[in-house]
Order: sequence, then structure tokens, then C-alpha cells
Amino acid sequence: MRSRIPPKQSLCVPLSRLALQLAIVSCGDAETHGAADAFGPEDLTPLSCDVSEQPLPLASIPDGWRLKFFHQIAAACDPLEYTQILLLNKSGDPVTVDRVGVSGDRFIAKADGLPRVIGAGEALPVSVAFRSAESGEIGALVAIHGPTGCSTFSVTGRAVRAQEEDGAVSMSAYAMDFGSVPRDTAVQPQELSILVQPGIGATVHPPENIAVSGDFEIVGKPRTTHSADCILTTVTVRFLAKAEGSAIGAIGWQIATTVRGSTFEGTQNSELRGEVQ
Repeated sequence: MRSRIPPKQSLCVPLSRLALQLAIVSCGDAETHGAADAFGPEDLTPLSCDVSEQPLPLASIPDGWRLKFFHQIAAACDPLEYTQILLLNKSGDPVTVDRVGVSGDRFIAKADGLPRVIGAGEALPVSVAFRSAESGEIGALVAIHGPTGCSTFSVTGRAVRAQEEDGAVSMSAYAMDFGSVPRDTAVQPQELSILVQPGIGATVHPPENIAVSGDFEIVGKPRTTHSADCILTTVTVRFLAKAEGSAIGAIGWQIATTVRGSTFEGTQNSELRGEVQ
């Protein structure tokens, strides 16, 4: 018997309801380490916004309600180190970002090449990770600071022990940006990793029917490796840069979980963005 998850529930569904966890996931041996040990003290510098600062004209991709992170304590496989989101400059003027940080000690957030000027309509990739040695759910604020203001974005993390979960699926990027390039330029491909990790009481199957939309293409065949019962699928994506203007697409795939003879199907996707000058 196969049941299909409604589209609006496909990105984060509690296993207790549909036996399929589709969220940003990390798995690793955090049981014997505190957050500071897992991240390193240089990663844990807190950053917040002052109430007197003006908000920056930035929007998160995906939307804030989807910024949920999951962590398996003492899991069987190594985690995806970070998951990437994008911060889009929705104004008509450039915005400078000089610092990225996060409240609390169970999340880290970082961006390369700061300080950095984000042009109108351009996006800043930000890498986020969640680790916790204790079960439970916790929230935090990612802070984006610049000379003209500061903005925060809410994130939620949930940690469970591997023995208490039916398995989970994670991706290395919620959104990927290929930048602004001249028309017909050979754009450097980017890789997306999809990690399927085991649990108890259910079998989570590798991703199927991987496909892209928009002005993008998959390069070669997806590559799959197995480690400690985990399945890692890597997909290479290229921006074709054929038509002038902004290009928005997506890479999507199907995930199935089998519980007591019943198979539940869901979909995940990562947004793709690029611009042709």
C-alpha cells in the first residue's frame, strides 16, 4: 500500500504521524560532546541585533517557516557539515553584510567572503548547522549585520536519539545560487548532497526521480555511496545561462519510507537561482 504525503506537508512531517522526517537534518556523535566541543569556540561567537538598528532588506530562501533543523544524537553516520540557505536582497540598492552570527550555542551560521556587497536582486549564501547533546527542541535567531542595519531570522532545531527515530533525510542546501554571469557562459557546476540515515521501525529508501526545472541541468548521473547503513546521493547541477535576466528553478526528488508493510511517499526540493547579464 502506498500513501502520498500532501504537498504542503512534504518538507517536514513528524515521524509519529507519517513515518517520514523531511527536514534539514544532521547526524553525528554529539552524545559525548557539548556544543562548544562539536563546533569549536571560534564558531560560537554570539551575534544579535540592537533594537535601535534598522532591518536590512533581506528575505530568506526558503521562507522562515521552513528553517527547521534536525539532529540525531549518536547516529550511525557522519553528518552533512552544513546546510545552505540564501538571503535575497529584495531592495533596489546594494546591501553590505559584514557579520553573520547566531544566538545560543547549539547553532552556528557563517558566510564566506565578508564583508560583502549584495547587489539588488542578488543572494548571499549562508551555511547553518545544528548540534545538540540533549533531546528536545530549541529555537534561535540568525543575525545578519551590516553598516546600515541588522536583521534576524528564526530557526528551530530538534534533537532525538537515533534509537528513538524511524530514520530521516537531509540535504546540503535548501537553495543554491549560481550568481550573475554573461550569456552562454560555462558556469561552474555545484553539488547537492542528499543523506538518508537509518532509524528503527522503518526503512527509508534512497531518493528517486531526481529532476530539475528551469534553465538548469543535471550533469552526469547521481552518485550514491553507502556507509554504516546510511545512503549518500550526490547530484551535480549546472546553470545553462541561456536567456538574459533572472532564472529560478528547482531540483526535486521523491523519498519513500516503508513502515509495517505500508509505504509513505514525500517530495523534497532545493531552489535554484541564477542571473544572466
